[in-house]
Amino acid sequence: MGLITQDEYLKISDLLHSENVKEIMEFMSVQYAGSRQEYCDHLLGLIPRIAQANVKRMADDIVLHRLAVNTLETMLPPNATYPFGNTGVVSYVYAECNFKRFWDESRGDFSHKRMVTASTLLSGSPGARATLPLFREYIDKCSEDPNWESDFMWNQLDNEDCKEMVRWCIGNRDKWDDMQPYLDNRKRSTKKHG
Repeated sequence: MGLITQDEYLKISDLLHSENVKEIMEFMSVQYAGSRQEYCDHLLGLIPRIAQANVKRMADDIVLHRLAVNTLETMLPPNATYPFGNTGVVSYVYAECNFKRFWDESRGDFSHKRMVTASTLLSGSPGARATLPLFREYIDKCSEDPNWESDFMWNQLDNEDCKEMVRWCIGNRDKWDDMQPYLDNRKRSTKKHG
């Protein structure tokens, strides 16, 4: 970048902030690539750097998402329940407590990961404490209703991987749901203070 003049840098900045930046970049790239073979090779050689920039951007987004979740979780009172319905509960579990993914990762070749169960998450995560008991109730209802996938909720939450996680949780309760002692203890402590 040391060869770019101050004037060129300002022009580049103007172009990058134009509402037509996509069309400008496409036009310039095609023109540049079409003028000489070495320019085309140069653009092709940039693909790994472009991919790396995209991976970094996505990783930054994931870190910010995690930070937001952690920040919000610290604001939840100890016995809070999630007030926004099954869509939010299932979405949270899929993103933060995905038992099917935990199981798959624990079963992988050369994996040293252990299966993370509900009781482990309940002991450390306010978000899990607010949502997992509700998720368990949802799994109970789905276990009794063979048509659970036709629920309107799945129009909002149109995600096949998420449905697959719910299917797995219904069929593999023994692998993830060890939260009954936690729920019993919570009932006892609520009765004492209530």
